[in-house]
Amino acid sequence: MYKKFLFIVFLLIVQNSWGQALAPILEMNNGLTDTTLTPHLRFCIDSTNTLTINKVAVPAFQHHFNLLSTDILLNDTIVYWAKFTLKWNASTSFMLNTSDVYKWIELYLPNGHGGFDSTASGIEKQYFEKDYRTTLHLFALDHQSEGSEIAYFLKLKMYNGYRPINIERQEFFVNDWIYRYFFHGILFGVILVAAFYNFILFIKLREYAYLYYSLYVLCFALFGSMIWYYQFNFLWWLHLTHTDIMDLYNIPYTLITIFFLLYAKSFFYIKNRNSRLDQYFLYLIACRVLCYFIGKFLFVEFRSPWIDSLIISPVFYIAFVTYKKRFQPAKNFLIAFSLLYLGMLTHSLMINVTDTNLYLDEKTVFVLCGCSGMFLFSLSLGDRLQLLGEEKDRVKNDLIHQLKKNENYKDQLTLSLEQKVSERTKEIEERNKQLDTFVYRASHDIKGPLKSMLGLAQLGLMETHEEVSKGYFEHILKSSKRLDATLADLLNVVKMNHTIIEKTRVDFNFMLFEILSSFEHHPNFKKIKFDFQIAKILYYESDKRLIYSVLQNLIENGINYSDLEKTNSFITIQIEPFQEGIKINYEDNGLGIDEKYQEKIFEMFFKINANSTGTGLGMYIVKTTIERLGGTISIQSNEGIGTSFTILLK
Repeated sequence: MYKKFLFIVFLLIVQNSWGQALAPILEMNNGLTDTTLTPHLRFCIDSTNTLTINKVAVPAFQHHFNLLSTDILLNDTIVYWAKFTLKWNASTSFMLNTSDVYKWIELYLPNGHGGFDSTASGIEKQYFEKDYRTTLHLFALDHQSEGSEIAYFLKLKMYNGYRPINIERQEFFVNDWIYRYFFHGILFGVILVAAFYNFILFIKLREYAYLYYSLYVLCFALFGSMIWYYQFNFLWWLHLTHTDIMDLYNIPYTLITIFFLLYAKSFFYIKNRNSRLDQYFLYLIACRVLCYFIGKFLFVEFRSPWIDSLIISPVFYIAFVTYKKRFQPAKNFLIAFSLLYLGMLTHSLMINVTDTNLYLDEKTVFVLCGCSGMFLFSLSLGDRLQLLGEEKDRVKNDLIHQLKKNENYKDQLTLSLEQKVSERTKEIEERNKQLDTFVYRASHDIKGPLKSMLGLAQLGLMETHEEVSKGYFEHILKSSKRLDATLADLLNVVKMNHTIIEKTRVDFNFMLFEILSSFEHHPNFKKIKFDFQIAKILYYESDKRLIYSVLQNLIENGINYSDLEKTNSFITIQIEPFQEGIKINYEDNGLGIDEKYQEKIFEMFFKINANSTGTGLGMYIVKTTIERLGGTISIQSNEGIGTSFTILLK
């Protein structure tokens, strides 16, 4: 019995010593700046998720902590417990942290009363419930008394295997992450400035290459922020799961490829140079969109970065061929594309860059290569902008040369036209002069025989007593008088065109009285009331003969076309100063003029009624005379109501 007891005690001592040996003690001292906790961690599996801290902390359980980090299975349903021991020889506090994604990570710290206090972090824990509201999983290891050895326990639930957990002095940890966020802020700031600058260039130049580059840069910035898990800083309220994160992670990666292809298509002027190649780019974009939806809803394998690496690979050949065709901006594009493709291959192959003082995972390498390529892409856009400027200057110089050539041709053409116009004007003036001479002479030549016809017709009416003969003589007399009036008006037109304007003071009262006296024997004269309103202070100089002709024709028309059925027929003329001249308002309540004829009454030989006794020249003479005096005339008339004219003379 005694031997059995000694054997059991021996086993317990060996097991406890073995557990302690498997979990070496980490010395915490003031010189410690950053260390990985991995070599000091030992794990055990809680397959049923029923273990508690009270069970795993007892000495009898310690032999179960016999797994290394390499023994952890890639299963996110398994719960692990880990143990590590710290010996405090430091006068400062430390931070325990891991930057990778854990479903759940819970730290148990001895409280000095035989129990443990716990604090938790991880994706399954709500963002606002964490002790430290950051994307990192952080725990504070407060300073303990010097020389004490303290065992800590961790409860872990991981997505795809164990990732390193670090211990770092608190002040170094804070300073390190302040610098990281500062430089990341500068990086993303530069990216956003580049995107905004190229968007302004797009607005100014209407070149879609700059728009697509801006969107490409923005998507790269979004992807970079998701790689470093910044998305939790502004999307924590969505309570994202790991699946949500991977889905969001795939969106900007897809958009990077799409906008890069659009940028490359516009950068190389594909649409203008080769329509088939332009369609090929569109097929690549459609293929990438299709792969995204297949990966989201059917096969997860289509989310692989290899898809993007394969889709954009033909761009290198296109860029190389374009560069060989002496398109210089393609040089920087080729270098930038090589860096981007290197980053994509690194991401696809999951190659990590490690060194004693450096650790870069495949995503970070991709972002660094992409940012370097982004800078060179901007240089290629600058080269392209310079090329566009040179082409613009060349086109501008060609245009200026062509304009000068056209200007010389225009001057020659203008000179030739001026000569032809001058010749034609002289020819027209000569013909008008000949026509006026012909009209003048013809009128005089006709006027003699016409007067004889009038005299003979009147004599015939006096001598004959037969009714039939009298009718013939009356018809001859009437036609002769109409012809005589027409000849008189034609002579007035000729005289008006050749009369030199002689300005003298115009006495409107005397002129109107004289005009009325000439119409006293008209049969309609006594049925009309005349009202003349002339401003008392009115001094006006013009050609009396032309003014007389205008007023005479207006009054004559008013008398001839008065409405005999009206008992209060009137003609009103009002003359008053207006600006630097005078305004003559004529108004009557005669027969009026239909609206469709109002513009035609100023045409030569136009008569509303073909049976009218007028010559059709009266209003033509009025308008032509007023225009010779530098004035204007306008009409307002309603059929059956009356007519008014407004004359403005300088």
